[in-house]
Amino acid sequence: MQIGSVTDWLQTTIFGASALAAYWGLSAWKQEAVGRRKAELAEDILARFYEARDIFPVLRSPFSSPGEGATRQKNDDETEDLARHLDLLYVPFERYNYHREFFAQLQSKRYRFRAYFGEQADEPFVKLNKALNEFLVAARMRIVTYPPNEAVADFERKREYDAKVWQHEENDALQTLVVQAVEELEKICKPLLSDSSKN
Repeated sequence: MQIGSVTDWLQTTIFGASALAAYWGLSAWKQEAVGRRKAELAEDILARFYEARDIFPVLRSPFSSPGEGATRQKNDDETEDLARHLDLLYVPFERYNYHREFFAQLQSKRYRFRAYFGEQADEPFVKLNKALNEFLVAARMRIVTYPPNEAVADFERKREYDAKVWQHEENDALQTLVVQAVEELEKICKPLLSDSSKN
């Protein structure tokens, strides 16, 4: 074997080994970067769900402050008494409007979260949205059906709407739905977050 061919063989081997090491290094870096982004997204979404869980009782508090509901657009023909009642009915919308941007930002991350964590990761979003939508629909129906008729069915319906708008018990149906959404999200995110904190 000639020295030139040994040198060529050695150069080729070293080049191949260097290329392989660079490929492995790049793959490891890419995997680490994806893992870091995934952990950051999980932390962000979980923190936002905790915040949503805390906002929900504020939206649904049966107590109102003076002036709440005053942002409602009034009709010219409203009496003072009717305006006061409609303002009170508008309180849930006013509270929601204050937090609307928060919920929109949370919703905007939903599909990215699903892309990283799979279809099952969408279920907490579905539950949170269901609770929020039931709250908003019930609040809207309270305004649309005001003043209630004397019929028993109207009072029963009003009671159903009130139960969705106002939180009277610690764990009513809508709050339970929100808590379930947070618990499901914790099962998805916490293992990843505890793994990333070890690194």
